[in-house]
Amino acid sequence: MFYRTNDDGNAVIFDDDGIATTSIDLSGHHDHDVYPIGSNRSVEWEHPEGIVLSLADADTLDITPEFPVDHCSEPSDDVNQYLPEPSDETIGELCIITTRNEAGEHFTEWAYHYDELEALGLINIYRPVHEATGIPYGQEEWSLEVTGDGQEMVDNHPELYPVG
Repeated sequence: MFYRTNDDGNAVIFDDDGIATTSIDLSGHHDHDVYPIGSNRSVEWEHPEGIVLSLADADTLDITPEFPVDHCSEPSDDVNQYLPEPSDETIGELCIITTRNEAGEHFTEWAYHYDELEALGLINIYRPVHEATGIPYGQEEWSLEVTGDGQEMVDNHPELYPVG
């Protein structure tokens, strides 16, 4: 389980598969009653609209952010300087990645390196959020685009573009 911070600075809770969590088992936290923001029902109850907690409550339940911040890192102007160079396999995937492939499969179903491509700034992934609730839609609603840097990477490695 992890959280993403919404625009209000609260923790939107997700299962490990990226789907909004609708209930949380508190069996390991008997001394805590935790309630989603705006609800008078404990997180143990079903919340079909998803669960949004204060950051303090998320911390109480040992729920970590999706991308934890490393407070020991030295600040840098180049955020990509510590990222590894992408492998030929990753660049090859970049050459063909689209939101849906010719078979109609969503990129989260067949692409193995989309997290790395995004971290390297080679693609942007759009993760829509429900405007009224602030809860992100599931992965099947995500879309992507190749960035200028990504296109440059593809252009610089024509040998990795699949033939056929």
